[in-house]
Amino acid sequence: MLAVGAELKSTVAVTKGRHVVASHHIGDLEHLATYRSFLQAVDHLPRLYGVVPEIVAHDLHPEYLSTKFALELGLATIGVQHHHAHAASCLVEHGRTGAVLAICFDGVGYGTDGTLWGGELLVADLSGFRRVGHLAPVVMPGGVAAIREPWRMAAAWLRQALGPDAAADRLQAVDERAAIVVDLVERGTGPTTTAIGRLFDAVAAALGGRSRVTFEAQAAIELEAAARTVPREAARRYPDVVEITRDGDVVVFDPAPLLAALVADHDAGVATPVLAAAFHEALGTSVAGLAASLAAEHGLDAIALTGGVFQNVRFSDVVESSLHGLDVRDVLVHERIPANDGGISIGQAAIAAWAQRPNPERA
Repeated sequence: MLAVGAELKSTVAVTKGRHVVASHHIGDLEHLATYRSFLQAVDHLPRLYGVVPEIVAHDLHPEYLSTKFALELGLATIGVQHHHAHAASCLVEHGRTGAVLAICFDGVGYGTDGTLWGGELLVADLSGFRRVGHLAPVVMPGGVAAIREPWRMAAAWLRQALGPDAAADRLQAVDERAAIVVDLVERGTGPTTTAIGRLFDAVAAALGGRSRVTFEAQAAIELEAAARTVPREAARRYPDVVEITRDGDVVVFDPAPLLAALVADHDAGVATPVLAAAFHEALGTSVAGLAASLAAEHGLDAIALTGGVFQNVRFSDVVESSLHGLDVRDVLVHERIPANDGGISIGQAAIAAWAQRPNPERA
């Protein structure tokens, strides 16, 4: 197997027997020099380990350069959903193949329904996955522009929390296009996302943080840094401010009431670090409670934390400690394989290899 990873924080991987070997960190493939390094890695890694790939595993996103490359190789291909690969990478790290409840939180990943996932609760093993919960979907106004300009995601989430007029009024001083962007959200113009990473961006901008970034997740990183100045035991508490509903067999969690409470306290003069800590605490404990409930519902005793959002130390600590407090038997976290997209190729390789194993009863 050859696995070509995702688009950002790129790595590639090959399988040999029961082993998977990942490349060095390559980087973001949208840069020409990085893409050339990707091509070199794809050529060098199989030769280094004496592997002639027969199957190539790739992300489902049709516009990823790695996906396009894979489809042009002339080999048999296996498309792997982005968050399933995240979950699989965590399973591989812990030597597991059986099902877990995977909390897969990141910036964006292409979903099986064509929308941009990123706040997912999956029942997953190496053979497949089922989406059992996710963040409430919102429009990403301007598409990728909303990643570079977090105030756009604030427009989407403030519209959800406060209504369109209040959202436009609050953001007018940030950007004169605020009313237009809120109108785009109202009309559903733009891709839909369930990404937690974009929610962190929105909260950062809504609390007066960075409205434009120069590198990925900058606003969210600064929100975490502010939160970490406040001890967890001193964090402001917002109980029952994440609304949970069911859409058929899938649970949807909506933090719009939490955002409304944070904004109200911000207007009342509460310091941003206090609110940043409160956001991490409220979202993390709510997600942990929901995940523990879903794990019990599906007869699972292990929960995996994976995806780039779990590079946020404060948020990870809240979720992990809350799960232990709820008596979840096994909480699986990343230590050797990157939680972010650097681990995607390993997850892809494991899923592809599992699908091709010659003797399923003994694998």
